[in-house]
Amino acid sequence: MNSSKDLSIIIPCYNASRTIKYCMESILNNLKTLDLDYEIIVVDDCSSDNTVELVKSLFHDVKIIRNKKNMGAAYTRNKGIFHAKGKILMFIDHDVYLKDDCIRKLIAPLLQDYGLDITYPTVLCHNGEKLSPSTEFEKYFVRKSTIFAIRFKSLNRLDEFFDENYFAYYEDIDFFFRCFLRGLKAKYIPDAIAFHPVISESRILFRLYMELKNILYCIIKFRRIKRLYKKIFKIPNLISFLGQLVYVGIFGVNTFAGCYHKKKVIVPWWKTISILVNVFTWILINRQKILYKAKHIARHYVHSCTS
Repeated sequence: MNSSKDLSIIIPCYNASRTIKYCMESILNNLKTLDLDYEIIVVDDCSSDNTVELVKSLFHDVKIIRNKKNMGAAYTRNKGIFHAKGKILMFIDHDVYLKDDCIRKLIAPLLQDYGLDITYPTVLCHNGEKLSPSTEFEKYFVRKSTIFAIRFKSLNRLDEFFDENYFAYYEDIDFFFRCFLRGLKAKYIPDAIAFHPVISESRILFRLYMELKNILYCIIKFRRIKRLYKKIFKIPNLISFLGQLVYVGIFGVNTFAGCYHKKKVIVPWWKTISILVNVFTWILINRQKILYKAKHIARHYVHSCTS
């Protein structure tokens, strides 16, 4: 990649016509006070609404990249990285709105401290309630990809960028866990503020399937990594995962999702069983690829592995 710009802002989106305008306006409002050579890249994951047309009509200097088919969050983020030309990359979800000066506060530490790799802000709900950091550990290291900035050269220290086997949900946990294992330095910027309105989840069954599949995949992929590292990063072990499965089956609450997305799964019990069957079927079909990933992780993060 030719790092010819100071900053690349990457906005992955899918069916974002309700939110992208306000997201873009807040970004441009932040950028107008900065003396930086920047680019804005919108990567559309084959939206079925008018997201692309809306961006084209309102924001003429934005680079728009469109997937030919729906490929998922991980692929879409990677495509943004591939096309970016900035020394610093900033990822912003399409339904995030930035408070004034947020971008400057995130970029300034990276420009001043070349030993720093990642910066991330405080993310608030529309009512002012804090979404992240949600734990004490998250004040030390980022776990969620709503908005963050990362030095491009730091990405090259990883074995890969976002793991596309996740499609959607949990790909950010995997990404930041590998950043953590590689020793990248992250800094929480408390007074950089972003807002992330909580929108009710309409695809409850899809979310439940993806989260069950992805967490089980993650457990297997990082099985050689020391339990302490996984515990502080809230990556469950197989026993706790199976215990949560029982809870989901009995009470119909998706405890695998973030607290703002927990929903009663109002479906017949046999549909929940069907989801579990599909999860384990995917694991069996892809077992060779998953085991290869586990060996790959063990080779690249050997200092973090159990003996």
